[in-house]
This record gives sequence, C-alpha cells and structure tokens, in this order.
Amino acid sequence: MELRSATLIDPTIEGHYAFIPLAHQISTQLHHHDFYEIFLVIDGQIEHQINDTREHLSRGTLVFIRPQDVHC
Repeated sequence: MELRSATLIDPTIEGHYAFIPLAHQISTQLHHHDFYEIFLVIDGQIEHQINDTREHLSRGTLVFIRPQDVHC
C-alpha cells in the first residue's frame, strides 16, 4: 500500500502529526510513502519491520524512514 503526501500532509503546515498512545492502534499493514516519516518510541517497546528486517525498538528510539522504505 502506498500513502501519498497529497492526502496526508497538511499544506498549511507542510506536515502531519499523530500521537498514537497504544501499540495496538498502529497499522500492521506493510506500506510505503512518497514522503519522509519520523517516529519516536516514548514508552515500552515495539517491533518494527522495515525493508525485510525486523527491529526491536525500545523507549527513546527515534526512527527516520525514507520515501519508498517498506515498513510496518
């Protein structure tokens, strides 16, 4: 699935922000975008799949995702 900036990015602030307090609320469907993504794990831990690699991320981890990286 491809997410497009035209439908997600607010043109006024040129960005999008979402606070997702619980891991089960995060999409588990593999996807990619035509924009960069940054996320921060603020508590606990989570498993992140990106480009055929699984990573275990813990509190304080900051992740930068490039356009076209496939992840969930």
